Amino acid sequence: MLAKRMMWIAWPAFLVAGLLEMLVFALVDPQDLQWFGHPLALSRQGVYTLAFFCILGLDHGVQCPDHLVVHVTL
Repeated sequence: MLAKRMMWIAWPAFLVAGLLEMLVFALVDPQDLQWFGHPLALSRQGVYTLAFFCILGLDHGVQCPDHLVVHVTL
């Protein structure tokens, strides 16, 4: 049952991260990004991968408490 509940969180988070990654891919050029005035030492693929996992982590962080509150109160 725990695996099923985790998939209720993970699958929508993965889909949302994929959609937002498309938006990042369309609007952000990794070669123009700077970190404290210095260009990033990551490849384009590295920037897009990092963005995907950051979005995925944030989405998991938002959905977990919401999912727990909804299913505890039902």
